[in-house]
Amino acid sequence: MAKQRMGATLVGLMTAFVLALVTSLTLLPTVSYAAEGGETLLENSWRYENGELKEDVDPTATGVASLSDNAAWSQGSDGSFYNNVGERIPNAVRKGIDVSHHQGTIDWNQVKASDVDFAIIRCGYGDDYAFQDDSMWTYNANECTRLGIPFGVYIYSYATDVEHAASEARHVLRQIRGYRLSYPIYLDLEDSSMADLSNDELAAIAKTFCDIIEANGYEVGVYANLQWFNNRLTDECFDNWDRWVAQWNSSCTYTGKYSIWQATSSGSVPGISGRVDIDFEMADQPNDIYDEEWYVTSGAYDFVTTYGIMGVYGGTNMFDPDGTLTRGQVATILWRLCGEPETESSVSFADVLAGQFYTQAVTWVSDSGLMTGYGDGRFGPNDLVTHEQLAVILQRFGQTRRPSLVAHGTSALSTLRDVSSISSYARNAVNWCMTYGVFDDVLAQTRNYLYPTQAATRAETASLIQLLYRDALEYPSDVSPVDWYVTGGEFDYAVDSGIMTGYSNTGLFGPYDTLTRGQVVTILWRLADEPSVSASAGNFLDNTDTSQFYYRAVRWARATGVVSGYGETNTFGPNDPVTREQLATMLCNYAERVERIDVSTNCKALDAISGAEDVSSWARSAMGWAVDAGLLSGVETPSGREVRPQDHANRAQMAVMAVNLVKNVL
Repeated sequence: MAKQRMGATLVGLMTAFVLALVTSLTLLPTVSYAAEGGETLLENSWRYENGELKEDVDPTATGVASLSDNAAWSQGSDGSFYNNVGERIPNAVRKGIDVSHHQGTIDWNQVKASDVDFAIIRCGYGDDYAFQDDSMWTYNANECTRLGIPFGVYIYSYATDVEHAASEARHVLRQIRGYRLSYPIYLDLEDSSMADLSNDELAAIAKTFCDIIEANGYEVGVYANLQWFNNRLTDECFDNWDRWVAQWNSSCTYTGKYSIWQATSSGSVPGISGRVDIDFEMADQPNDIYDEEWYVTSGAYDFVTTYGIMGVYGGTNMFDPDGTLTRGQVATILWRLCGEPETESSVSFADVLAGQFYTQAVTWVSDSGLMTGYGDGRFGPNDLVTHEQLAVILQRFGQTRRPSLVAHGTSALSTLRDVSSISSYARNAVNWCMTYGVFDDVLAQTRNYLYPTQAATRAETASLIQLLYRDALEYPSDVSPVDWYVTGGEFDYAVDSGIMTGYSNTGLFGPYDTLTRGQVVTILWRLADEPSVSASAGNFLDNTDTSQFYYRAVRWARATGVVSGYGETNTFGPNDPVTREQLATMLCNYAERVERIDVSTNCKALDAISGAEDVSSWARSAMGWAVDAGLLSGVETPSGREVRPQDHANRAQMAVMAVNLVKNVL
């Protein structure tokens, strides 16, 4: 959160300021400010009584508890932040304070020299009246600006309807003009005047305030205690804004997503007399994922979440790494790895009801043979999955993708310390997973105990999936397991059959690299089992370097009529990018002249795709055949599919077309 804010350019900041000024003139009516000395509102809430901070707070009513260890909440020599009992605060990336006139005159030079990274400053309270401005707002904002301390803003709300909420938004916008904010503008919802409002009324108040603030170009958030966020601020609209959660406790137990945790009201900071609220900005990741854990340092967590294979539970910000996994969840993971394919089959298990998150996934994995049900007609979607059961499932999946990956016998089991506990049905699968390193990271945590009949955790499953792709299937780092050319199995088939390989010098595949003419003929030559060509066969003038990977392939392609080169120049241009219509022509020539396949076409399917008229006359028949054969279907654009015959083809497209040629045409 803060990295993006701190990295904002001056132009962006000036744009936001101008937008705020202009929009406020158009959206917000002129306000007549009440005279100084008008009625002063006093805060009354779970932490204020008649405008004074309470010494003690009832934790059962608020979800907070008073903690008064002034030596706590500091940054250690390792850069981490520690709570009041000396424990590292997971995911805390910056320490802050929130201040108002209650802190009096702050020596911000001392604050700057401390471990405080940011401040949230109160600009005022209630409606847009000058006498309700916080008396220390200007001083605090100016000092933070002078010293370069990043800060945000909050307003203490008394709104009981949307009209007052709009006035409070105007109040903030009037106060912040000319200031550079690095953190959001927060609406502080806690006053006892709101206690009798319904949850819907609270949501309407927050939405009115936040919509106005965002329309003026600022980030916005809501402050409340844990109890309110759990029970009062429950409308889905609150998911649109930052949450600043108050829970005065050694840790924050809020399960939703939040950006700032107010950890205590009893902090001690140089330059501030008396106690002050201490806040921590939290890393943008689930609340229960900690950077030092093995499943994070190994990259397993990032692997499954980056690609959307696994994530947080709905309605929470919790990944639950130590939680167990059900058969329905495993089926869903496999389904996602295969692109969430649709199935025409109906649910065939008595215990798999329509409309569940796993319903379509279970039907699909059953149809594909990756998972089967029990003999009594049940699937057991809520049954837990053990380590050995997961091994069986992953072996099936891995060998579906790469049939060449075999592991005979049980020799790989010798390193397991509890090998005798593995069920007979699972021994071959566990041996396969051990052979290809799928369990390596998990076994490193258990000292080579598999605990085969113990339920697998979500963190362990993330690790198994990562190592399945990284070490067993040996995916290059630039190939996403859920990309379009992978989910259907085309990439794996192309690699496993030797049709295409990655770059030998980098280990990458380059899926979106432009395909060259030399690469195309090399792939077709491999499909033909790399036949030799007589020394007397003709050659192109630009194919004389015998060390090039395409040298023999180009000579073969010319001899068979798969390619004819550029016009009368007797050149081929092996390193030139290949266009879609050139590629279609090469594929068509290969099918006809090498595989002896009928390539006749009436081009009706081609002509039904937008842009067919742009196909060159020499390529029209080949393009028509390629569309008929299902090798080309046009490029997806916002306006629909287009032929784009002169566009350059890439390596991912070639992998899919080559596999479709083998599977569906040859």
